[in-house]
Amino acid sequence: MIPMKSIFLRILFAFLAVSIAAAEPPGILNYQGRINVDGSPFNGAGAFKFALVDAGGTTTYWSNDGTSTAGDEPTDAVSLTVNGGRYSVGLGDTTLANMSAAIPAAVFADNTEVFLRIWFDDGVNGSQLLSPDQRLGSVGYALTAGSVDAANVTGTLGSGQLPAEVVLDGASNVTLSGAFTGDGSGLTSLDSASLTGPLALSPFSLDGLLGQIDDGGYALDVAVAGSYAYLANREDGLRVYDVTDPANPFNVAHVAIGTGEGDAYGIAVSGSHAYLASYDDGLRVVDISVPGAPRVISQIDTGGLARDVAVSGNYAYVANDADGLRIYDITDPFNPASAAHLDDGGQTRDVVVSGNHAYVANDGDGVRIYNITTPTAPQSVGHISNSVTVLSVAVAGNYAYVAYANDGLAIYDVSNPASPVQAGGVAGIGAVLNVAVTERTAYVASIENGLSAYDIRDPANPVLLNQVNDSGNPFGVTISGHHAYLANGLGGLWIYALSSSVSAGGFTGDGSGLTGIDLGAQAAKQSLSLGGNDIAGAGTVTATAFVGNGSGLTNVPGDDLGDHTATEALKLDGHYLSGDGDPEGVFVDSAGKVGIGIDAPVAKLEVGGDLRLNAEDPEIVFYDASNAARKSSIETVFEGGTSIPPKTAADQKMHFKVSNNSGQNMTRVMTLRGDGRVGIGTSDPLAKLDIAATGNGENVLMLSTERAWVFQQEGTGDFASLRLRNYAGGDRHLSIDTDGQTKFRTQNGSAVTMTVDHDAGNVGIGTTTPVNGKLQIAGHSGSVDLPYGYLNSAGNTGTASGQSAYSIYATNRVAAQEFRAHSDERIKNIRGTSDAGEDLHTLMGIKVTDYTLRDTVAMGDAPQKKVIAQQVAKAYPQAVTTNLTEVVPDIYRRAELADGWVTLATDLKPGEKVKLIGEAHSGVFEVLAVREGAFQVDWEHRGEVFVYGREVDDFHTVDYEAIAMLNVSATQEQQRLIERQQTEIASLKGELESLKELVSALATGSKKDEAKPVVSR
Repeated sequence: MIPMKSIFLRILFAFLAVSIAAAEPPGILNYQGRINVDGSPFNGAGAFKFALVDAGGTTTYWSNDGTSTAGDEPTDAVSLTVNGGRYSVGLGDTTLANMSAAIPAAVFADNTEVFLRIWFDDGVNGSQLLSPDQRLGSVGYALTAGSVDAANVTGTLGSGQLPAEVVLDGASNVTLSGAFTGDGSGLTSLDSASLTGPLALSPFSLDGLLGQIDDGGYALDVAVAGSYAYLANREDGLRVYDVTDPANPFNVAHVAIGTGEGDAYGIAVSGSHAYLASYDDGLRVVDISVPGAPRVISQIDTGGLARDVAVSGNYAYVANDADGLRIYDITDPFNPASAAHLDDGGQTRDVVVSGNHAYVANDGDGVRIYNITTPTAPQSVGHISNSVTVLSVAVAGNYAYVAYANDGLAIYDVSNPASPVQAGGVAGIGAVLNVAVTERTAYVASIENGLSAYDIRDPANPVLLNQVNDSGNPFGVTISGHHAYLANGLGGLWIYALSSSVSAGGFTGDGSGLTGIDLGAQAAKQSLSLGGNDIAGAGTVTATAFVGNGSGLTNVPGDDLGDHTATEALKLDGHYLSGDGDPEGVFVDSAGKVGIGIDAPVAKLEVGGDLRLNAEDPEIVFYDASNAARKSSIETVFEGGTSIPPKTAADQKMHFKVSNNSGQNMTRVMTLRGDGRVGIGTSDPLAKLDIAATGNGENVLMLSTERAWVFQQEGTGDFASLRLRNYAGGDRHLSIDTDGQTKFRTQNGSAVTMTVDHDAGNVGIGTTTPVNGKLQIAGHSGSVDLPYGYLNSAGNTGTASGQSAYSIYATNRVAAQEFRAHSDERIKNIRGTSDAGEDLHTLMGIKVTDYTLRDTVAMGDAPQKKVIAQQVAKAYPQAVTTNLTEVVPDIYRRAELADGWVTLATDLKPGEKVKLIGEAHSGVFEVLAVREGAFQVDWEHRGEVFVYGREVDDFHTVDYEAIAMLNVSATQEQQRLIERQQTEIASLKGELESLKELVSALATGSKKDEAKPVVSR
């Protein structure tokens, strides 16, 4: 015989544990919805307001900020991120800004109907009430779900209705009393008010290494969301692992980030985004809405060395080493914006947010505590002062757990953040690198001891539960469910199982209300007595009646339904078949029409709400009622790809099929792919819209309400043509041929009006062989009466006027056999004659430069002697245009392209555009992401490409006509100067001749004087 005391204790704990959970339900309801604006899914940050109201919408039971009273709109909105029209929110989650209070359980206990009312503001159209209000069903009412007391169980219970684990061996008058041990999983309906004796809930300890995976690099931090673990790797970027089976994790994605040690040091996950502290590369935001295909969507330079990041609401908090704490607004993850900066000295290593406070581990300066009630204006409120190097901090309840690099773990009471007081700690355990805390356990990662679990129910006296030291460097640890996830330096991701044990004293009473008690392998060896009725091993329990709804009882099969056959027809009599009798289940009217969630179906089946087909490849098939022939269908499938790693969005497809007249087989006519591509006539679209024509002469696309215009395929294979023609009249109005040229035809298609040569890139108008220039025009249209000046090919110049036939009439310069320029003063506002002197001075400031062009393939390598636009802009800016968009050959190198990644080291940045030239195609592509030695673009091409250069929006061009006119004015001024100088020279020459004559005369007189005799006395 197994002692009854043992059975009793197993039952006691599980009932009590569940009653505790039921007595304090979380006042949070998870809600998911969709938002369309002007018929398209909304993307970005939206402002939402929520209220729980009655059926008439005139009474408010709860609202997000507590200001709504009579179904009216709340004052403050909750900001949520909407992706593809979808959003999710925890109603009552007070960690969200303007979500001021949890949802009271009384809302559902006191009201039989509760509706969710929502207002939405897209930032453009203002706040609008969404219609209709959404009724909340049983999930919300589970907040107050009751249990069945043993006193309410009457009638007869057969032994076959009891769990198989209960063995009575024919005994009677079994009374449960004494001690009870075990987890009690499985038993229900024990009343915690009737229990006596102490109850101990032990912390979770470590059960040893469960799973491990190492893909190289140096793992520093880990975050877990759902079934995925996100590993921050210093040398390898971001790794994503599927941990659905923690014993066998596997890699599903990898994002290389930064260069050298500028990769991933810390990580936080919030919603569909991961936030990476990327050391000298700042903060990066990664879209993980599809965990198997993460992508970097934004980056912001933090101005320091980003070591860790925490996310709360719409803000990210970055520990930025010597730069202190930086706070960023991430309401729009694509454009994070700086919100605040705090620097109190030291080197910030770690940051954690708890409630309205941020705790920053500061190397050499302890822990700084900031009030972040207003994230844009944080206030320093407290300081845990310590000169020891602090590497990490965790907060749970009123306690902060501080990891010291050389002095173990310290625990501080921070119930008053302004005055933290040390409550306890653990010394002598070496360098603590990280700490994670749950309700009753602290998990400490240290180099000397590996990962240790401490009982912290008494923070003043933490007790070591156990430790696992599997070598390695345990840098980051996080707890999710019953598992500990460790970023183990050179060891990758390590996963440990957690376990707990329970014990209790004696108890009395019927145990009504508790759930989750499992007798396990224990068997009752005496009879069990309920209200004087004995349960024997092979007997039955007999009671006079049974009342209540049976909520809480388990393992009792139904007697008239379930696995049995009903002896009579089930009559609904115009009522719902639902879990609680309320009208949200299945309704069948007298005509056999079925409504699900609706009480007035107008069709054979009408669903009031979403319809979910839960199958591997669900398909909706429409049949002909007269002959059971298949008419059409809608099918969703995964095609291609493998399960490991997960299939991509391109593998998810929705096929639309119609009958091919066989009655059974159907033909696919259209396919929607998960990456947003649509195929008509093909199930593998190669573009956003891919229309696959079947042959020559097939109409591909018709335009206009009268179906007047049709795109038509002519020919087959690579040289099939696309032609636009008038459908009714049959005349072809436009033809684009692909036989080496693109030709535009009009009227009946015989006359070619314009040709584009694919190889040379030349355009011909009136000719199909444009070989003399980029634009060649043959012929003219009409004549124009213009006065003109001319310089023809014979070298003749002059002026003339009259009617002439023109090939080109343009506003800019044109090269031709003869050029005539018109300059009628009647089309100009004359402002005066140019200042020729100033023009000469300007011209002297323009430098003529010798150069060759970088693009030698297209432009050749001949020497050039012209001006440089940037230099001209300084001397004569009106002759330079600076705002043109153009591609410059600043890279001009070959590279390999595969899976969208171009393997070439450049200084390109995400968001810039670059021109790539392939063997058959070329284009300008946006740079999506950059990693060491490569950059990513959205191009499915594979193989060698030529990276021409980046696109700029400040390309400079020179107006040589303006410079020529400046030269004319300057030349005229020079001529005037020459003429003045010539006049002055002539005058000076006359004066010089006169001076020569005077000098000559003077010289002659002097000689005569010399000839006179000298008289002496």
